[in-house]
Amino acid sequence: MFAAFAALTTETIVTSNWRPLRRALCTLLLGITALWTMPRNANAQLLYVCQAGNGPITSNGSVGEYNAATGAAINANFITGLNYPWALALSGNTLFVSKYAIGTVGAYNATTGAPIDPNFITLGPSNNPSGLALSGNTLFVATIGPGTVGAYNATTGAPINPSFIPGLNHPTGLVVAGTVGSPPPTPTPTPLVWENTTTGQCAIWLLKNGVFSGSFYLPTVPVTWRIAGVGDFNGDGNSDLVWEDTSTAVNRARASVSLRDT
Repeated sequence: MFAAFAALTTETIVTSNWRPLRRALCTLLLGITALWTMPRNANAQLLYVCQAGNGPITSNGSVGEYNAATGAAINANFITGLNYPWALALSGNTLFVSKYAIGTVGAYNATTGAPIDPNFITLGPSNNPSGLALSGNTLFVATIGPGTVGAYNATTGAPINPSFIPGLNHPTGLVVAGTVGSPPPTPTPTPLVWENTTTGQCAIWLLKNGVFSGSFYLPTVPVTWRIAGVGDFNGDGNSDLVWEDTSTAVNRARASVSLRDT
C-alpha cells in the first residue's frame, strides 16, 4: 500500500543522522513560534482626524492625532492654522492634507506635524479639494468646484492629469482598492510524494489548488530505504529527496528531483 509522505518543502539536511536533526528543527520551530507571538511593535496605530474649525474661510482648522486602539488623544492639535481641512492621505512619513477653503493640498511630516510644503499642490480657491487617495506614487485629488478627480505626482506635486475623471457631481471621497485588470496568479503545482513501503516504489503527484494535475514515478529502491527528508543539496534550485536505510541508519541523497518545469 502507498503511504503519503509529505509535500516537498525547502528544508536543508546536512547530516547523515536524521533523527537528532529532526529534534533540533522542532526546537527551532518552537523558538520561532514564541518570537512570533511576541508584540512586534510596541507603538499603537495612529488615527489622524480633520477638524474644520469655525467657518470655511477661517484658519483655525486643525488635524488631531489619536490612538487608533483606544481613541485617546495623543495630540489634538497636531497640525494647526489650517483653512478648513477636509481630507487626509498618508504616504510613508508624509501626511497630505486638503485645505478646502483655499484650494491647496499641503504636505506635512507625519511624525512631528511640521510643514514640508503647505502648498504642495495649488488648485485655486474655487476648486475646493474634498477627497484624497494614494495609489503608488500617484495622489488622487477630488475637487468639488469643477467636479473632477485629478492625478498628481505624490513626490513632486506635479500634475499627471488634473481631469483624470471629469464630469462628477460634487465628489467628496476617494478610496483605491484592489488591482484592476491584473490576471489572477497562476497556481504553482504542489508536489505530494507517495512511498510504497512494500515494493519500494515512489511516485510524485502534482496538485493545483488541491486538485490532482499530473504524476510521475521515481526509481524503485530497496524496501529497507525510506524517505527521510527533502532539500536542495546540490544547489541547483531543485528539490532533492533523502532516503534513509532503516537497517543501517545510513542516509543517501537522490539528487535533482526537479519540479520546476513540471
